[in-house]
Amino acid sequence: MSRWPPTDPIATAQFPEASPHPALAALAPVLVDLIARADAAIAQHLAADQALKDFDMLGGKKTLIDGYNVLRQTAYGQLAAIPHAHPNAMLPANFADRFFRHEGRRGVAALRNPRDVQAKLDGHKKKMDAAQKHLDTLAAAAAQKAADRKSALEAAAAVEQGKKDKKAADDKLKELEKAAKAAKQKSK
Repeated sequence: MSRWPPTDPIATAQFPEASPHPALAALAPVLVDLIARADAAIAQHLAADQALKDFDMLGGKKTLIDGYNVLRQTAYGQLAAIPHAHPNAMLPANFADRFFRHEGRRGVAALRNPRDVQAKLDGHKKKMDAAQKHLDTLAAAAAQKAADRKSALEAAAAVEQGKKDKKAADDKLKELEKAAKAAKQKSK
């Protein structure tokens, strides 16, 4: 970050105030400070990366892992000796292997024949298709349930509105009947 490409027609980061562009020359003090801070941040980042690598490869982490590896190998050796020391126990020769995880190639990485890899992919595709179909079915059922719930709420709201409208109509009818009766009484 400390140098711009030398072919840059604007300016160099070391002398932005000498730029023929007034906007860049005006920003020169800010740019110089920002570039210095960026260089310091890059240096800190590189130092932190190196410290982490040192910790992993030379420091406490490596010491700890090496110590555990010594313990693991000692325990493995003692467990591997048990079937030979006690043949009457009829333990398998790989008795010690049962106590420790072994990372081996598994899955597609273990396959060497392209046809086997394709067969594995086809099997996964069938499972994915079945899972997608199941997901679509569940989504459709959820959508139908939501639509049914919405319809039920709308129907209940319509019934409630109908009751209100009926009550309003009944009240209006009573009012009109009273008015008609009163008008009939007046006309006598």
